[in-house]
Amino acid sequence: EAEASLRRALELTENSPFLRAVLAWSLAEAGRGEEARAELAALDGPETGYASPYQHATVLSALGDADAAMAALEQAAEARDPWLVWLRVMVEKSA
Repeated sequence: EAEASLRRALELTENSPFLRAVLAWSLAEAGRGEEARAELAALDGPETGYASPYQHATVLSALGDADAAMAALEQAAEARDPWLVWLRVMVEKSA
């Protein structure tokens, strides 16, 4: 049900990068790695727009790719990504 709602929201928002990242993260958390990676690839597509490195990191972390997640977080820090204020929440949730 959540997946259907997220996909509908993506349609209504014309491919919001935030919602696509949430969909990818939720798929990864559900153990649907291949689908999550497909959504992550779509997140970088021209039809999605800008997706923050932090959003990439959340998906990569849920996929269990710690090295890639850390690289994305380093990019987020370099870009002074405002989403980094949520980093502690992300870390506490995964602990």
